[in-house]
Parts: sequence; C-alpha cells; structure tokens
Amino acid sequence: MDFNVKDYGALGDGVTDDTAAIQAAIDAAHAAGGGTVYLPAGEYRVSGGEEPSDGCLMIKSNVYMVGDGMGETVIKLVDGWDQKVTGMVRSAYGEETSNFGMSDLTLDGNRDNVTAKVDGWFNGYIPGVDGADRDVTLERVEIREMSGYGFDPHEQTINLTIRDSVAHDNGLDGFVADYLIDSVFENNVAYNNDRHGFNIVTSTHDFTMTGNVAYGNGGAGVVVQRGSYDLAHPYNILIDGGSYYDNGLEGVLIKLADDVTLQNADIYGNGSSGVRVYGAQDVQILDNQIHDNAQNGAYPEITLQSYDDTAGVSGNFYTTVNTWIEGNVITGSANSTYGIQERNDGTDYSRLYANSIDGAQRGAVLLQGANSTVSDQAGTGQQATLEGTDGNDTLTGGDAHETLLGHAGNDRLNSGAGNDILDGGAGRDNLTGGEGADVFRFSARADSHRTASASFNDLIVDFDASQDRIDLSELGFSGLGDGYNGTLLLQTSADGSRTYLKSLEADAEGRRFEIALEGNFTGLLNAGNLLFERAAIEGGAGDDALLGTSSAETLLGHAGNDSLDGAGGNDLVVGGAGRDSLTGGAGADVFRFDALTDSQRNYDTLDNQGDRITDFTLGEDRIDVSALGFSGLGDGYGGTLAVVLNDAGDRTYLKSYENGADGYRFEFSLDGNYQGLLGAEHFIFATSTGQRILEGTAGNDRLAGTSADEIIHGGAGRDTLSGGGGADVFRFSELTDSHRTASSSFADLITDFDLANDRIDLSGLGFSGLGDGYDGTLAVQVNGAGTRTYLKSFEANAAGERFEIALDGNLGGLSAANLILDGRLVLEGSDGNDTLTGSSAAEELLGGAGQDSLDGAGGNDILDGGAGRDTLTGGSGDDVFRFSSRLDSFRNYDSGVSEIDSITDFSHGDDLIDLSALGYTGLGSGHDGTLAIVLNDAGTKTYLKDLDADAEGNRFEIALEGNHADQLGADDFIFATATELELIGTTTTQPEQVA
Repeated sequence: MDFNVKDYGALGDGVTDDTAAIQAAIDAAHAAGGGTVYLPAGEYRVSGGEEPSDGCLMIKSNVYMVGDGMGETVIKLVDGWDQKVTGMVRSAYGEETSNFGMSDLTLDGNRDNVTAKVDGWFNGYIPGVDGADRDVTLERVEIREMSGYGFDPHEQTINLTIRDSVAHDNGLDGFVADYLIDSVFENNVAYNNDRHGFNIVTSTHDFTMTGNVAYGNGGAGVVVQRGSYDLAHPYNILIDGGSYYDNGLEGVLIKLADDVTLQNADIYGNGSSGVRVYGAQDVQILDNQIHDNAQNGAYPEITLQSYDDTAGVSGNFYTTVNTWIEGNVITGSANSTYGIQERNDGTDYSRLYANSIDGAQRGAVLLQGANSTVSDQAGTGQQATLEGTDGNDTLTGGDAHETLLGHAGNDRLNSGAGNDILDGGAGRDNLTGGEGADVFRFSARADSHRTASASFNDLIVDFDASQDRIDLSELGFSGLGDGYNGTLLLQTSADGSRTYLKSLEADAEGRRFEIALEGNFTGLLNAGNLLFERAAIEGGAGDDALLGTSSAETLLGHAGNDSLDGAGGNDLVVGGAGRDSLTGGAGADVFRFDALTDSQRNYDTLDNQGDRITDFTLGEDRIDVSALGFSGLGDGYGGTLAVVLNDAGDRTYLKSYENGADGYRFEFSLDGNYQGLLGAEHFIFATSTGQRILEGTAGNDRLAGTSADEIIHGGAGRDTLSGGGGADVFRFSELTDSHRTASSSFADLITDFDLANDRIDLSGLGFSGLGDGYDGTLAVQVNGAGTRTYLKSFEANAAGERFEIALDGNLGGLSAANLILDGRLVLEGSDGNDTLTGSSAAEELLGGAGQDSLDGAGGNDILDGGAGRDTLTGGSGDDVFRFSSRLDSFRNYDSGVSEIDSITDFSHGDDLIDLSALGYTGLGSGHDGTLAIVLNDAGTKTYLKDLDADAEGNRFEIALEGNHADQLGADDFIFATATELELIGTTTTQPEQVA
C-alpha cells in the first residue's frame, strides 16, 4: 500500500516545514501493517525534535520511504537549526525495528546554515544491550552536507544492505557500519567527506563491502577498527573490489580487527600508505593494485605495525600477526619508502608471496619479524606456520601453503595440500608432504642421523621426485658421491622399498647424517630436487626488484638501480653498479661491494649513485669492502672510511674522501644513527697486503674465492675451500680447524690449490716444515688413484686429534714454498693517526707515533700502540698489549697533558699486559717500581698508574675499560725480572691524583 506524503499535507516547496506531514504518512503506513511512503519530486524541509534521539523523521517497522530519485526528491533540514539531530531519518531508540528502509531520494543536512551536529540516516537499538534492528535496505540514497555522519546504522543491526548510494561533503564519515552483523555495502560512493569515506567499527562482523568507491575524503578511504571503546574487535570482514584513491590518509586502514580480507581493489594516490594494518590479526591482502600512494610524506605502500593500547581503554598491546599478502601489484611513488614494510615493534608471521613490487625508494620489502617470510615465486610463499614442541608432536596442515616445524621429539608431520615446507627438527620424524610441491628441509646434520648402534633418521613417506625437493643447503654437503669428503651416498634397500641418502663420515659424537625415503629413487634424485647450495637470485642490466625467502641466498643486482631484499636467512646482498637499495631482512646478512663504482658520488657534478642499506643490524650483519682495498675506519683518507652522520641524525654515511680520476669517490649510507657504534667487527676490510678475507663459521662452510688475491679461513668445522683465480692463501689458525681422529675425518678440502700461486698459512700452529709427519713436521701423501693429496701430522693431541688437510688432485710437488710457517704477520702504522685492523691470524700491530686505533680482531695478537694516545682492542684470542717506552702512555698532572692509551676489551685469563721493557716489578702502591690500581668514581674505567714522575713531570699510566680493580693480578702482566730492573725517573713521592 502506498502513502503519498502530499495526501497528508506535505508541500515539498523548499520553504514549508513538512516534518509533521511526512511523519503522519509514516505513522499511517505503520498502523496499516506496513507500506510505502511515497515522496514525489520536490524539496521537503524538516526540523528536529526536542531530543537528539527524536531525529526529524522516525521510520518504523515494515515502512519504506521512496522518492523519485536522488536529487529529485530531497529532504532538507531547515535553515538556522541549532540543536543536535542524531539522524534526520532514523528508527526509534530502544525499539527493535525491522523490515524498513529508504530509496531513490536525497537527505541534505544544510550544514552551511546549521550550527549543531546533524547525522543523515541513523538506526539501531540500544548500545551495549541485547536487541537489534533487522532487515534494513537502503538503495539509491544520497546523503550530503551533514555536519556529522552520512549513513550511520548503529548497534546492533542485523541484515542491513546499502547499495548504489552516495555520501559526500559530510562533516564526519560518509558511511558507518557500527556493530552490523550479516550486512552488505554494495556499489556505493563516498567522496569529499571531512573524515573517512567508510568506517567499519564497533564489533561489526560477518560484513561484506563489494565494489565501493571512496575518494577525496579527509581521512582514510576505508577504516576497519574497534573504535574508542574496549569492545570486541570487528571480524570476518570482506572488502572486495572497488577503488580507494586521493584520500588524505590511508586508502584502507585495518586497525584492531581480526580476519579481514582486502582483495581485487585499486588503491592509489592516497596521502599516507595505500594500506595500513595496525594492531590486527589474520589480515589477507590479495590481488590488489596498490600504487602511487604516500602523496603527503614518506610512507610504505603497505604498512604492517602493532598498536600500543597499554595506556588506552584496554590496557593491551595488540601485535599485528599472520598477515597474508599475495598477488598484489605494488608501485611506489616518489615518496614511497618501501613496497611493504613491517615495523620493528613485534609485528611478525607475515607471509608475502607472488607480489610484483617496483618503484619504492628504499626497497621492495622490509620485514622485521623473525618468523616472517617473503618470496617472489608464485605458490612458494607460506600462508601459515604450524609449530610443535620439544615433545612428540603430530602436526597436520590444510590446503594452504604452510611451514611445519616439528622441533625436538619424534614428530609426525603431514602437510596436506599446498606447497609446504616440512622441517622435523631434532628427533626421529615421520614426514608426509601430501599434495603440492613440497620442500623437506634439514637445518642441522644432527636432525636426521644414525650412529654405529642406533638409527635416528627421519623418514620421508611420499617424496615426489617430479616436484618435491630436499633442502640440504645449510649442512655443507657438496653433492652426491661415495658418502665421503662432503658427499652423500644414495643407497636402496635390497627389496627396493626404501632409499637412503647418507654420509659415511661421523662427527665427534659418532653421528652420521642419513635420511630415509619410502620407495626406490635410484636415478631419480639429482640437482633438480636436492638443494646443496644456497640459491642465487640475479637481476639484469635494468632496475630490478629482487626478493629472497626465509632461506640463505645470494642476491646479485648487477647494473641498474636495484632494490634487493634478502627477507629471512643469512643472505649475501650485492647490489652491483647503480644506486641500489639493500635490505638484508632477518638473519645475519653480508652487504658486499665488489668495485668502487658499485656505490659512488661526485660532489662536483652532484651525481649521487650511492647505495643505501636500510636495516643494518649491529652484532649480526657485516659490510664487506675487502675487495676495494679499504683497511679500516678513519678519516676517509689513506685507504680508510670516515663515518659521517647527517644533520637530521637519521642516516649514517661511510665515505672515502679520495676522488678517482673521474671525480667520483666511494660512499654508501645506512638508515639510522650509527655514530660511535660502528667498529672493525662490523666490516670485512682488506688486509695490509690488500687481500680480501673470506671467513667461515664454526659449521661446515663452503667458501669460494674470486679472481682476486684472497685469504680464505674456514675456521672450525669440515669446510670446502676454493680460491678461484689469483694468488690465494688458505689459513688455518687452530690445529682443530682441520683434523682427523682414529675413526673419523674432519679435514677441510681445498678444491683448486695452485702450486704456482697459492699458499697454506700454518703460522702459529708450531709446525717446522715438511717431513715424515713426526717431530713437528707435516707429511705429504697422495692417494692411490692420484686424485687427492693430504698434508698431515701423525702426532695426536690429548683428544686424539691429528692435523690434516685434503687437497683435490695430485699435488705431490707441494713444497715449503707453498707453506707459511714462520712467525706472525706484522701490520705497521705511520707517524700519523692510523687505524690498523687484524684478521683471524696471529699478528703484530705496531701503531708508531700518532693517535692510533688498533684492533687485532681474531687470533693471538701483539698490540703495541707506540707514542700517542692510542685505542687498543685485542678482539678474540689470547692477546698481548705491549708497552715499549714509559712515554708510550703517560699523563702530566702539572701541564694537564694526557697521552694515556685505552685498552677496550682486556680479558682476564686470556690477555696479558707486557711491561717488561719498562722496569716495573709488580703491582703495589705506585711507588718504587710498582703500579697502583685506581678505579674511577663511576666504576667504568680502571687505571694502572705510576705515581712517581720523571724529570719532566710525566707519569706512566694506562686505562682499561670496565671495572678490573678486584681482578687484576700478577698473572695478567709480564713484569721485569729482578735482574732486569732499571730505575727510570725520579723517586719523589707525589700525591695520588683521581682519574
């Protein structure tokens, strides 16, 4: 039944107040059991009631208001209205209204001529009370010029639909979904609203937005959020399609919400990030076009960050976790910092894959979470991680791409469908990949092994040689072979029912790596499904965006302005030529520069081709400039790099001030303030001979040199070493770096030793030369096939370990010329201010005159600063700090001159201070040839002082960083013996000075 408002006295002339007439028609329709209230074309002026909740017009159950079209039928608030109106058209407060709505008309709030807050449409029951409005439909409705909200359906409303409608030029949000359930916004447009276009808030759930558009709004295009009260978060929200552009803040903001999916949308030209996920969980961002955002400042295209509400209404900290970002095309603007950035605030477990990212200024992706992963390969990104405990776990995956981590215990992992990663961890595990292209990953040799008496090997139940892979890249094996010398033997059981991949070489505990696979895989396992080495991801001559994964990889940008992101894993990141953005991501990463032109700047032409490292982590990451000839940090001259902080304090530059012939000088930058924090331990510098050093770890490393002259030091573990071209030195600093026992071999293998150019550095190990392997000599032996040469000692230490090295090929001609046996390398400074940095070998560092900085790094070093105020760092190893003259380190309390050396890292029981040349006999009062121990008031520095001055008033004095007052004893020093004692200076007693 239709109820024409004009039949109830409405004029629609734009002058008369038609409120009472229209309400009469609504009441009549409701009294009749329901009907359509028809408003013919015209402008109907209305006014509010006594209370804000009275609104202007009160719609009721089973009543629908219908006009002749948006802009044709207009309901407009009267001029001069000065009282709050919570809904020009609304349902009654405290009544459960159902089956009602409005279509084909415009609500005009007349905000230029109204002084109070006015909302357009409002419905709902009572906040915080059970009960709801139901079955509400708004179609082809325009709401404009409200001083408050446009559409504001409120708590609670069930089964509301707003479609094909428009909200614009309103004082707050265009469309609000405030505690809606099972509701839909479809094909609506919000523009030029003072705040957000769409605001999904207050426990709304099971809600869908399809094909909506928001542009030109002062805030965000779309916001999904909890709001200002401590309520249940919105959840199960789908935003499908539509466009969100040219808004003042984000295109889409997802804040304090759960299980939100944003897909198939076009998001661009917004003031800050295109998408920001803020204190939300289980958000999915799929197949969107996100581009040219960050118009009002420097922002990522997608920001992932946590929300600190500890001082807010909840008192909680909301961590953003489990964000899944797939298949998006992301293009940065001139201000976009990253394509996707994860803040370092606890945000974690983000899964990024198959995204196309280009044009961001600092890098494609920056992930901070330890468990976040990224891949640019379709279908390899993991959407979820299932983790076990240290007990016996059963983990079962689903249809997604998942990572299953068993940890310790005898676990059963079944990943179901999807392209999954299975890592059983320690224990005897049962691994089933299921459907999809799966990776069975082994992170340690002890994860799957056998001993002489028992088997602890993992069983792969359903390996598919056509698509599955076994990842052994962290274990140091070189390939398939006979099970010796770093190879794995492939064996099949007698009945053909099981295949084994095994090493026949045991570790110190008698464990031999071994995996079992159900079935016969003879002839089917090869380099295509066995991963022995870290993957290389390479760019071309253009501007590339390279993304790593959670594994250890090498990223090579080559020419062009590249964006490299290692993501997880211990990665090697090499930008190559061009102005590159380098991001290591999680893990201990190395940023390597192979040529001075890789990162350079010309201050005459203002051409800046300097690379930028976005996430350098002290204590984990390192910068390799060894190929460039730089010897250390310093003043930027003489082969050193200067550390320079910009005026804003947010970027640190490493600079050489020495120009090349073309006017360019080497320079790169690190995001953040590292002034005073960077030291030699964060770099790989060239040695004094200009050689690059390749350092291994305690594991089984594979170190490969280049065509340059290099020093290769594998360290502990069974290492595979290749020098490449050039004159290389293979260094061994401990007898246990390469050895064998009576039952097992832990010998390093040198694969390409060149008798004409290469050498083996055994200095410090005590060997005197070649011989029969006894009495400190080394024997040279070639195997019967002539394919391998051994350099070995037959004398074992207390643990039964005998030094031995293996070299590929018949090198029976190995001679003393190929060995470095005599003494330690000497690094000498000048009369200026020098920076000398040692290596892992035993070295002698001589500073000479000047204020020098000496760092022995590894090895058992001797450090002698000489004259001047020197800084002495021993590094690892048993180091000796030697003073050859009392004027090498002194203070004059009369003149105020201080030339005191500072020892930064003295280690009791390991290091020594050599004062034997100075005539001191021991510790004591500081008089009569003894040294006093004095601790400063702060307890941060310990002084060794001679309180007897010489004729010029100079007193010998050394400073040690830290509190050593109660630890220093005679065992920490080399003093002069009684027969060597020589009185130096005067015996006049002086008052003790406070350091």
